Amino acid sequence: MAERDPLTAEEVQTRLERWEGWSGDTSRIGKTYQLDYYTSIKVINEVAEAAQKLQHHPDIDIRWERLHFSITTYSAGAVITPLDFKLVAEIERVAAAHGAKTASWYSSCNAVTRRAPPVAVPLMSMQHRCEWTRWSPHTRFRFARRAGT
Repeated sequence: MAERDPLTAEEVQTRLERWEGWSGDTSRIGKTYQLDYYTSIKVINEVAEAAQKLQHHPDIDIRWERLHFSITTYSAGAVITPLDFKLVAEIERVAAAHGAKTASWYSSCNAVTRRAPPVAVPLMSMQHRCEWTRWSPHTRFRFARRAGT
């Protein structure tokens, strides 16, 4: 199998099971790490060097105490390929060297909601809370009204 040949759904899930915290499907995989901003910048720089060697670059999102990597092979039609998992191995190597931990959904939500006023936090399931706390305060209130709280 060539590096840029698409993987089947079963192959993607089998490979994802080998890596703690990574999730996704046949179109995109990703993981969020918990670490401070300055360390996140170091990790990004080292991952950028590894990605350049592979000629395969992740989408990166850095937030307060969170660093998220999202990977797909755009040149193969935005699907998951073996090359994506080579990049996963490099990201994991760099992240482990800097002591990065897998961010849990609970702590991801808590990191944002503890800064919001208590009245902005509707009583919903943790999954919904995570969805609206990832966005701006305006989205947070819009989602809360739509949910009927």
